[in-house]
Amino acid sequence: KNRIPKQSDLDAIDSLEDNEEIIACGAIRRDIYSKDLVFIVSDINRCKIDYSSIKDDDEDYNDAKEDYELIKPEEYIEEIQQDFFSTTEDVPEIFMNKDFVVFDCETTGLDRQSDKIIELAAVKIKSGIIREVFSTFVNPGEDISAEITKLTSITNGDLAGAPKIEDVFHDFYKFIKGCALVAHNIEFDMGFIRRAAEQTRYKIDNDIYDTMTTARKKVRSQNYKLGTLCELLKIELNGAHRAINDAIATAKLFLALEKITANGRD
Repeated sequence: KNRIPKQSDLDAIDSLEDNEEIIACGAIRRDIYSKDLVFIVSDINRCKIDYSSIKDDDEDYNDAKEDYELIKPEEYIEEIQQDFFSTTEDVPEIFMNKDFVVFDCETTGLDRQSDKIIELAAVKIKSGIIREVFSTFVNPGEDISAEITKLTSITNGDLAGAPKIEDVFHDFYKFIKGCALVAHNIEFDMGFIRRAAEQTRYKIDNDIYDTMTTARKKVRSQNYKLGTLCELLKIELNGAHRAINDAIATAKLFLALEKITANGRD
């Protein structure tokens, strides 16, 4: 039964935290504009899930091998890494309990079902500090459009000798294994990652955090694009729409937003 949501309902939804366990009821429909399947929620309840009662299917998944095969992460070096936390005591508890991988994809287009990854980059945050970088071009097996080259500065020449997604996904999986995943508007990028994982038989079940969603709760901005938020919070973003540059900027945005959370500012 359709109804206009009460303000109390909206406030309750806004109070939900990333990775909080909930049960949601509703209907699945296909969006007439994006053609994506969307879930129309009619009821949400907090819950505690008994994961021991959930039986995985019998499908065999690949696992990370001992060594990286093709793309090895490198140490993140910056002459002056932005001082988000003045002492180790100031580091929010969230960073002491888990490691995070902040990632970004550049793609041949916006359709997660038919378009392909052309650049995949990620940075790893340990104890509130950016420690490692993972970055590679990905050959999509087709020419990219002039519009994509104009947007990203990536050319067909850059991709000609690059590995295919099935050749690099093991190394990306190894890099993210055991870490929470972070991205800006994460569901867009996760669509491509989940598709690549299915193609290569890796299981992606990491916790996820969306800096766009967090920013909407923590700061007032004219919009919540990555570039706008970086400018607002004085985070350097050079060469936007290149996966490695966006991933590093998003990592710094994530750290800045968690600092706001720790300080109790709205």
